[in-house]
Amino acid sequence: MNSSCDGSSEDYSEIEDHFTNEQLKRIVEFGRVHGTEVRGATHYVNNMEVQLKRQFEADCAGVRAQAAEFVAKTSADTEGLKRRVKELEAQVKGLRKQINVLNEEKTQTN
Repeated sequence: MNSSCDGSSEDYSEIEDHFTNEQLKRIVEFGRVHGTEVRGATHYVNNMEVQLKRQFEADCAGVRAQAAEFVAKTSADTEGLKRRVKELEAQVKGLRKQINVLNEEKTQTN
């Protein structure tokens, strides 16, 4: 007569087996849930990486376009300033000639 309360070793064996099986079930469930979460997190991280790469490439393309536009504008400005400098140099040369003529006239009248 082996009841659940008589303290026989068979009863303890069943309890240990049940406890171990319950623990194993929990461990397996935890592993399954953990694996699912890790796969989801990995998928999320990979998607974010792709999005960030695309955004970075788009930003780089925008910066390159702005840089090309800036270089073109700066080159045009530089050419305009060079022309203006030549014009001003020609004016200075003309004014110096006028000063020389006036100085000669002044010298001749004195």
